[in-house]
Amino acid sequence: MDDMDAVLKAWTVFSLIEKVANEGFRDKAAQAWLLEALAGTDHDAGEVEWAKQPRHSRIVADHLQGLIQDGKVSSQEFGRELAALVYVPIMIRVTAGGEALAGERFNWEPYGQGGFVAVSSDGTDWEVSGSNSWWEITVARWDHADYRTSSAERAKRIAEQLEAVPKPKSQSS
Repeated sequence: MDDMDAVLKAWTVFSLIEKVANEGFRDKAAQAWLLEALAGTDHDAGEVEWAKQPRHSRIVADHLQGLIQDGKVSSQEFGRELAALVYVPIMIRVTAGGEALAGERFNWEPYGQGGFVAVSSDGTDWEVSGSNSWWEITVARWDHADYRTSSAERAKRIAEQLEAVPKPKSQSS
């Protein structure tokens, strides 16, 4: 089970985001904000106040997601498995909230002992269950949770952002 709250705290993630910031992207205001925000941390992207600039945060997340999908950022380069790299833009969006979020908002319904369930527009079932300290996210009603985080609302946003990640294009023969 992946601890989504730890994603942005890894030193390798800070290095990845710093590299992207230094190499630049089209929106110079977002780039300048990111470089300043990173300078104010102790090599911990989790300390960046993403929620103060949701528009810039979304630009950073979109740019980073594009680099990962296009293979311009490799998992070998940063010592993390590819799935973990995909979590970085997701957690930037979740942490920033608001306009930084991509994709659809699910219609979450109460389920079980304080949990929630929803079905995405493509028919995928999502379940959030837990307690005060840990909330687990289960995809497609598997028999075990796939992800965990610190709050029910955060778990819901993570599920929505996981669903919003563009799926790889199938290759036809």
